[in-house]
Amino acid sequence: IDVNPLPQAIISGGGSVCDDGSTIEVKIVTTSGTPNYNIYFSAGINNLTAQNVGANYTLNASEAGTYILTRVTDSKGCEAQSLNGSATVVINEFPEVAITAYPQPTTITNPLINFVDESTNHVNGFWDFGDGDISSAENPIKTYSSTGIYTVKLVISNGGGCRDSTIKEYIVIKSPTFFAPNSFTPNDDGVNDEWKITGLELATNFQLKIFNRWGKLIFSTSDINESWDGKYLNTIVKQDNYIYHAVINFGLESYERYGHILLTK
Repeated sequence: IDVNPLPQAIISGGGSVCDDGSTIEVKIVTTSGTPNYNIYFSAGINNLTAQNVGANYTLNASEAGTYILTRVTDSKGCEAQSLNGSATVVINEFPEVAITAYPQPTTITNPLINFVDESTNHVNGFWDFGDGDISSAENPIKTYSSTGIYTVKLVISNGGGCRDSTIKEYIVIKSPTFFAPNSFTPNDDGVNDEWKITGLELATNFQLKIFNRWGKLIFSTSDINESWDGKYLNTIVKQDNYIYHAVINFGLESYERYGHILLTK
């Protein structure tokens, strides 16, 4: 008569893990008995099985719950009477990083940018403003000392150590220069047929109105790419001097310009 020893098993490990596909180790160590082993355990309402495993078995867990042993048998069919330990796995919701900033672009004469942390599921954030300056404020206000394109990084984390980050570029420009021609010739010869203000590529808002000498509005637009072709109600207006009024915004800075346009045919 052979008397086979009964297996004994203990489960341990677990901890916190981020909800981004990461796993954490749950270890089951079986002593005595005759290898290999069939291990039955539960994690909350889920029942799990590991068949024909060795004395040291590691599960890479990604499900939340408290893992406990429910049954262990060895290769001889002997069942463990001693099942000990537990492993609790906590899944931490992954933070999602998001930032906005205004005004954009901004100018060196008013180089202040308001940064807003719009991230979710986080408890703190760390800003790198791309010029050697850093901050842990939630919604910092940053003043740059020179023009350029700055790469700004925000790193966030939650209470479980899960982290997310993003990088965006923000622009500080010189005081803008833009050009409004004083004349044009809309005669369809392919040369100087349209009138347009140039240098508005970074404008954040634009309003243009053109009047005749009696103050009648004959053209208006808020599209920085739109030109005046010299027409009013689809007809070329007469040769004369016209007045333009433009309001142009670059970030927080607003520019207002008046001038004359000589239309010749």
